[in-house]
Amino acid sequence: ALGFVLMRVRRTDAYAMQWSSMFILLFVAEGVVRAMSDPQPSAALGGIEAVVAALYFFAALAYLRPLKKASRELKR
Repeated sequence: ALGFVLMRVRRTDAYAMQWSSMFILLFVAEGVVRAMSDPQPSAALGGIEAVVAALYFFAALAYLRPLKKASRELKR
C-alpha cells in the first residue's frame, strides 16, 4: 500500500497528497500507541515512527496550502 502511495506522491499529484495526508495519520496513531505501550527498543522505534509520520503530515499540508489557495482564487 505504501508503494502505491509513494508512486502517486512522487508525481506530485495533489489529490494523492490530500488522501495520503489522512492515511499517514494512521501511522502517527500507531507510532504513539507503540511508543506508550511496548518495551524498548520497540517503544523508541514507535516514537520515531510517530515523529516521521507527523513530519510528513505537516510537510504535505505545507505543500498543499498554496495549491488550495490558488484553486480558491480561480473559483472566484
